[in-house]
Amino acid sequence: MKFSDFVQVLNATVIRVAEHEVFNATTNWIAENEALKAVSDWVAENEAFSAISKWIAENEAFNAATTWITDNEALDAISNWVAENQAIDETILWIAENEAFSAISKSVAENEAFNATIFWITENEVFNATINWIAENPKKSVALGVAGVAVAVPMIISGPALAAAGFGADGIAGASLASTVQAGIGNVAADSVFAVLQSAAMGGYGYAIINGAITAGGVVTGVTTGVIAVIENKEWEEADLKEDENGRKD
Repeated sequence: MKFSDFVQVLNATVIRVAEHEVFNATTNWIAENEALKAVSDWVAENEAFSAISKWIAENEAFNAATTWITDNEALDAISNWVAENQAIDETILWIAENEAFSAISKSVAENEAFNATIFWITENEVFNATINWIAENPKKSVALGVAGVAVAVPMIISGPALAAAGFGADGIAGASLASTVQAGIGNVAADSVFAVLQSAAMGGYGYAIINGAITAGGVVTGVTTGVIAVIENKEWEEADLKEDENGRKD
């Protein structure tokens, strides 16, 4: 399927969705729902969210990652595959026309427990404290986020890293760091670091080794960052207590 055909299918799906009674009912529910309005107002007025948004906008690493995503050939290939994949087209149409899916959407929209959960989240002190901590500790938050990714899905880190170094699924990429290193060491010894890295890129025995190492690193990073955060938080609490005591003495 060509991309133009995919766009036509997508447009047809959008039209079906726009004309669907359950979708319209859900949209009206969203517009009139007090819980969601409370969430929107809370987000708009929350200083922590504003600080996070500002940090993201000004962060060089984030901007570099965005540029990498837009310039990456592998992601372009994935996008083209999605656009040409009939199974995805059929899934989109199935979602748009499926009565069970519509019933689920309606059930969620009318569910009191769901609304109660939204209210609980916005009013929860732990949740608000977490958001504030993230805003005040962006570097630690990123470290914990990366650690979580490393533990849960290490291949998201190993894949791009190996590719960037020149270790490809089909071999060493020309004019890359890996090719330069290979030219310098000559014959690559079995089970050497270089051999393990190339094996990981090709899905061999090195795959488990590298991803295991990344997972272990994620655990260490997460635990270390957490311990530092706890220690710093305790120091801040002790400093606040001293200030309160000094204030009472004065």
